[in-house]
Amino acid sequence: MEFYERTRVEQLPTGLPFPWLPPDVPVVHVAEGSQERSVVTRVLRLLSDGDARHVLLSGAGRAGGRAVSCSDAVLRRAPGAPLRRAASAGTRVTAETWEPRARGCGLDTLVVRRSAHTLTVLLTKDDLPAGTGDLDLRSIDATIFFSEPKAPAGAGRAVDAAAATSAAGQGRAGRGGWESATRCRCVDHTAP
Repeated sequence: MEFYERTRVEQLPTGLPFPWLPPDVPVVHVAEGSQERSVVTRVLRLLSDGDARHVLLSGAGRAGGRAVSCSDAVLRRAPGAPLRRAASAGTRVTAETWEPRARGCGLDTLVVRRSAHTLTVLLTKDDLPAGTGDLDLRSIDATIFFSEPKAPAGAGRAVDAAAATSAAGQGRAGRGGWESATRCRCVDHTAP
């Protein structure tokens, strides 16, 4: 891609995951590195000040779990009337436009679409419509939201750190890889 430069990145509209919500409902985007305290403070401020009856917390990729953690903290700390919560899993599509660096060389403009799994949590002061409830997060395949590397041979039990790293004693480089002996632990959570 050395002959191209990215000129525009836009998030394609997906609509609200809950069709009964008004279109001007406040949305708090939670990132993977968001501080839980600042997200919780912002949501509580939106719910207590003004006329906001609903707030959406949205997290894409690994931030989906962070959005759920923040919603749990808001439910614990919310003063007054109890809040109701509903969750929805979906997809967020981002379109990147790449233009050729040299004009007139025969290269076309590229549009790359990337999909990311999202988890949107609704916190509301109102009653939820019938048939809507809290999403059972245990029913979602965890590989959707957490891009962890595949476990080394022998998964299904705790794996020795020496078996998880290579013969030279160095793990895979990169984020989420088997980088050190302290992070090399695979546990099968499906066993009784």
